[in-house]
Amino acid sequence: MSDRPPLVLVTGAAGGIGEAVCGRLGARGRTLLCVERDQPLADKAALAAGADASRSSTPA
Repeated sequence: MSDRPPLVLVTGAAGGIGEAVCGRLGARGRTLLCVERDQPLADKAALAAGADASRSSTPA
């Protein structure tokens, strides 16, 4: 077993339930992978969740 906390994957991170989940888990210090189709919205969701680092990728 790893001593690292689990990574939480949240889809639809920029709106509705996904946004709420990112916000609550981010506030609790969880490690999140927030996924959203719209890159600017994904960045906004990550910052709102308290991200201290952001990596992005767009499909080719």
